[in-house]
Amino acid sequence: NLLLNAVESMESGGQLSLSTELISSPSPGPDAPPSRGMLQVTIRDTGPGIPRENLGRLFEPFFTTKPNGTGLGLPITRRIIHDHEGTLRVESELDRGTAFHTLFPMAPDLNEVAGPRRILPLPQE
Repeated sequence: NLLLNAVESMESGGQLSLSTELISSPSPGPDAPPSRGMLQVTIRDTGPGIPRENLGRLFEPFFTTKPNGTGLGLPITRRIIHDHEGTLRVESELDRGTAFHTLFPMAPDLNEVAGPRRILPLPQE
């Protein structure tokens, strides 16, 4: 949804970028388990930007500026991100573009969760 919105915002062309960044979290203390860190995914476009008066309403159900829009895409997208313990933040500047930043906690190391695993050989035919 975020990518589709970015593409649709650039009706007369532009640039779309997707970037990722690993963000390490500071250690919570000597007796606390190590922090997993965060993954930030940013989707940025060079479209017309979002007017300031609309920024606060973007995640409001049924709010849309598209002629045939339902106003449910961003609220549902945000709910899915929150369900995965993530956050969604937007920044926009008129005539310069918009960026949506998602931030997700990193998954724990599988060795810590499941312990050592054995790889079994494939059966021979």
